[in-house]
Amino acid sequence: MPEWVCFVRTSVSGSNEVRIDTKESKYKILEVDKLANIKSAKKRILVNETKAARNKSIKSKVKTCVKKVETAVANKDAEAAAAALKVATVEINKAGSKGVYHKNTCSRKISRLAKAVNGIA
Repeated sequence: MPEWVCFVRTSVSGSNEVRIDTKESKYKILEVDKLANIKSAKKRILVNETKAARNKSIKSKVKTCVKKVETAVANKDAEAAAAALKVATVEINKAGSKGVYHKNTCSRKISRLAKAVNGIA
């Protein structure tokens, strides 16, 4: 496998731009020029990629917590389900406060989990 793998998108004007992200990996190369010619548009692309990565991480954490609660409920383990529900509630509320989920979505998720946990108790 080659040490460097590079994907470069060429814009209509013919300019190629790539940015190397040294935080993640020494060899990871990210696309910048997605047919954007204006400096502010290029910046928006980079900022949106950063925000999307953050949101994806937070959503993944929430899904993991929800899955732990559902697993405990399926196994009829009331203590584990209650403990997992507390952790999940905190993570869901954090996601809501950071704007990843709408507040009503957070309330709905917490309500459904609490109802499931209370159903086995």
